[in-house]
Amino acid sequence: HLETIYYNLRAKKKMKLAIAIGIILGIIAYEKGATAYKPAVPLYRFFGNTDHFYTTNYHEISYGSGYAYEGIAAYINTTWTPGAVALNRYYKPHNHFYTTNPSEKPYGYNFEGTVGYCFPYKAYGTYPFYRFYSSQIDDHFYTVNPHEITAGSGYVYEGIQCYVYKHAVH
Repeated sequence: HLETIYYNLRAKKKMKLAIAIGIILGIIAYEKGATAYKPAVPLYRFFGNTDHFYTTNYHEISYGSGYAYEGIAAYINTTWTPGAVALNRYYKPHNHFYTTNPSEKPYGYNFEGTVGYCFPYKAYGTYPFYRFYSSQIDDHFYTVNPHEITAGSGYVYEGIQCYVYKHAVH
């Protein structure tokens, strides 16, 4: 009976040590900018009805909806990654708004869900996801290429929304 107790105590100590080592290795990986092993997916960009629309589901916009495909805006994770934050989508008629800050939700917008996950800081392999706004057409525009917006376009720079991948990450 004493041998069984002794064996169980040693097994518990070994389990606690293994858990502690796993936690420490996870913290070290996080500190070094490790990302999810699940590959990032395309964040598709559409434009129509004076509105830019971003989604990881290409088929979310139906044919005949008035939106035209503009290409891949960036790559983001669809599952949470250590250090990542949710990129949430809000909507009011003819304007989608994306933010990582829930308290930034503009008046009159309804929450539509989480599009994916990005980083609030520069992580290994990520680039700024710039946000612009046009009060002329009431539209928010997001891009990894700040030169995509030209002078006289009516869009005003609002800052870096978050950090995303420019290319597919495997």
